[in-house]
Amino acid sequence: MMEKLPAPRKLKKQGLKVSWKNVSAAAGYVIFDDDKVIGFAKEPAFNLASDVKGTLKICAVNRYGSLGIESTL
Repeated sequence: MMEKLPAPRKLKKQGLKVSWKNVSAAAGYVIFDDDKVIGFAKEPAFNLASDVKGTLKICAVNRYGSLGIESTL
């Protein structure tokens, strides 16, 4: 239940679209600009509202709501 999901792999940013390889067993993903949450996604892709000012980070979330290991871009 509390085992962390692996970090999303193969992060790719094209313009304001970010995508990554699906994490098995992920219920969704949380997208961060540095440590500020900027969005949530059910699929392994996200459209940014504007360019990220800090470091873009993505974490998979399991069905219990626990954050997995983060990936950075």
